[in-house]
Amino acid sequence: MALWMAETPDGRTLVGQARDELEARRMIEREQSRESVSWNEDRQQWRWTLVVDGGKAHHGWEDTNPKAHLAIALAKNPNPVAHRLLEGRLRWEK
Repeated sequence: MALWMAETPDGRTLVGQARDELEARRMIEREQSRESVSWNEDRQQWRWTLVVDGGKAHHGWEDTNPKAHLAIALAKNPNPVAHRLLEGRLRWEK
C-alpha cells in the first residue's frame, strides 16, 4: 500500500491510498491535470477533457471510453504516430 499527497492547480491538497507506487503516481497525475471522461447522451459519444497546469485545455469526442482515455494520454504525452491514427479527432484550445 502506498500513501500519496498532491497539490492541485487550484491550491487544494489531496491525500489518498494506492496499491503501489506506480498507481500512486498515476493518481497524483490525474488529480493535478484535472482530466475527465463523460458520456454525452445527445451525441452518443464520450467527451474527454484535460486541463493541464497553465490553464491549457484539450478536449474532444470519441466513440468508446478506452479511446477517450487514450486521447487524454496522448494529450499528456504527445506521440506523433498515435496522433496520426487519431488525426482530425483531437481539438486543442488555449
